[in-house]
Amino acid sequence: MSLSACGSGSDSSAADPFARVVSLPGAMRQIDFDDIVYPERLRRVLVPAHRSGLYLVDPTTSEAERVGRLSGADSADDGNGFLFVLDRDAGTLSVVDPDSGDNVASTD
Repeated sequence: MSLSACGSGSDSSAADPFARVVSLPGAMRQIDFDDIVYPERLRRVLVPAHRSGLYLVDPTTSEAERVGRLSGADSADDGNGFLFVLDRDAGTLSVVDPDSGDNVASTD
């Protein structure tokens, strides 16, 4: 079994000694993470980073990449070959192609 956690605090003294810190390029300094999932199909961890958008993190290399140009991501999941991303502040649900990062549909 493998467990993951995220945080944005500057105090890393309580971190598990076996944990790896993953940098999210271009992310804001303060992010509270509450909805992180690992879709087996993608072999990546989906990290909704609120105002910083959505990131895919490779758990073997700890490399993170921002997906698309979303203005916000509070929750995300994988289904039918797409990523479904909820932005609570904007009240939108976006459908994103995980390969291209293109927003293929959205609702208000």
